[in-house]
Amino acid sequence: MTSTVSRIALRARLVFPIASPPIEDGVVVIRDGRIVDVGPSSPDVSPIDLGNVAILPGLVNAHTHLEFSDLTHPFGVTGTSLPVWIDELVSSRRAAAELPGDPISGDREHAALQRGIRECLQGGATTIGDITTWNVSDTLDRCDAAHYLEFREFIGLDDARVAERIATATEISRRPHAPAASCYQAVSPHAPYTASLALVQQLAALSHQCKWNLAMHLAESPEELQLLANSDGPFRDLLQKFEVWDSTSFPGKRHAMDYLGVLAEAHRALVIHGNFLGPADWDFLAQQREKMSVVYCP
Repeated sequence: MTSTVSRIALRARLVFPIASPPIEDGVVVIRDGRIVDVGPSSPDVSPIDLGNVAILPGLVNAHTHLEFSDLTHPFGVTGTSLPVWIDELVSSRRAAAELPGDPISGDREHAALQRGIRECLQGGATTIGDITTWNVSDTLDRCDAAHYLEFREFIGLDDARVAERIATATEISRRPHAPAASCYQAVSPHAPYTASLALVQQLAALSHQCKWNLAMHLAESPEELQLLANSDGPFRDLLQKFEVWDSTSFPGKRHAMDYLGVLAEAHRALVIHGNFLGPADWDFLAQQREKMSVVYCP
């Protein structure tokens, strides 16, 4: 029997290998769905000329919340503080929970997720890190993105909720995991104002054990730093409004570094936002650069 090899070449006005300078009138050769050559010519295959365009590797969007892709307008206005924005977000989600549709199966979220993936691909992002509040892999039969990392979000401040969340995460780690071939499991303690340090520590340990990537929102706003340092401010007011305030989770005199040290114990960690990281924080991250990265979302 003879095997059929699919081999094509694409020519563009500019080709960006990224690891080397741009190539004018460059050619990308693809064999059986994989790039096998990038250069100024293709001696074996007559290239298809794409014209006045550029070819570059697929982009990476390392931090998304695609289950919100069905929103018709953004929350907040310029100058809105993060606690006020979160209050609006929670109110909107609670209202959406009253709409028709089974929240357990995640029908609405699943449709929004697929829409978000399509939008990412249309914008050139083929690798996606997505924070989810439900088990995407339970319902995602196929994933059109080249790589989709599902960062399952965990929130918990008091001891009872932390134990419950860790039990859920542990159960997920033991579950036969057979999602779409391009989808990967990851984990996300949400943020210092919603995830106690004990929860972060245990999820980091599970990340190390399961070789899961981990992502956490950190040093995102001045209100967050105020809560950690002084145990007061708008975030305390918000948590009390939601009836989830736990004083033992916020003893005061804490800083971003307290969380960075814990995140360094994970298999690999993404620090999301990092808007208010200080010089010592950046020095620490530089020392941990082989396993920690900052996804800067101002």
